[in-house]
Amino acid sequence: MGFFLPMKYHRLTTEQLHELDAEFSIFLATQGIDNKMWESFKKNNLEHVDNLLDQFSDVIWETLFQKCKYLDFSTQNYLYLFNTPNDKAEVIILQVTKSNCDLTTKDGFLWALNNLQKDEVVLYHSYREYLTSRELFLYEYLKKGAEISKGKQFNVLKSYFSNSVK
Repeated sequence: MGFFLPMKYHRLTTEQLHELDAEFSIFLATQGIDNKMWESFKKNNLEHVDNLLDQFSDVIWETLFQKCKYLDFSTQNYLYLFNTPNDKAEVIILQVTKSNCDLTTKDGFLWALNNLQKDEVVLYHSYREYLTSRELFLYEYLKKGAEISKGKQFNVLKSYFSNSVK
């Protein structure tokens, strides 16, 4: 039909699209597409439907990234906490070497917090430049399993660096 932009991220799942039905209706309206036109596209122009779904998905991803300030990514022995302002990411990494401590749980995090002075707990603080863009940095970590957070754990651990020396 026309010129289609390549997707920047990936298309939302069917379930996610259904949850964003009202937002999608607004998106279509901003494109000058009413319900009758949309139904016609679904019957007669699936390529255009795909393009609109891709565009909408990218808009949703971009909106999510604009609102995101913190990311948390945890494994049993590591907790990666990111503060993600526009210029570069601030990173705090918490590592535990105690075999029965699981940082994916609240109890594991509390144990590490209460034992920061022990050799079984290592805390790193650094900054990471965005190699491509902030948005792609966030997207890659979300694909790996990171979760958007309010930064509670990040801020608790950040205060450790200004209040203590190990």
